[in-house]
Amino acid sequence: MQGRSLRILEKTLGPEHPHVAITCTNLGHVLQEKGDLAGAEEMGTRSLRIFEKTLGLDRASHVATTCWSLGNLLKKRGDVIGARQLYQRCLQICEKAFGPTHPKTVAVRALQGTMGAGTQEEQPNDG
Repeated sequence: MQGRSLRILEKTLGPEHPHVAITCTNLGHVLQEKGDLAGAEEMGTRSLRIFEKTLGLDRASHVATTCWSLGNLLKKRGDVIGARQLYQRCLQICEKAFGPTHPKTVAVRALQGTMGAGTQEEQPNDG
């Protein structure tokens, strides 16, 4: 059903519309739950690319959260270096968009610090 929704949105709104990115994110979550981590990564990467291109820092929360989610997926796949790069990117976006003392930035920094300590997959608050 999600795949069909994605095709309809692409045809109706264009392949790089933010609603297409949201559907890619949702489809990625479904694929991840089914164990298709490669497919989930493809959808997450596409979603991130669309959000960065269409929203930029105007909607930094979407971009940062997508970076964090994709980082979690890469970590699950065993790509710790890729995950750390995405977590760092998430932190940089939050610092630039919200400032270093904003609750979201502080939460991302704290969660990033747990990277090597366990399997922290919590997402930063929208604070």
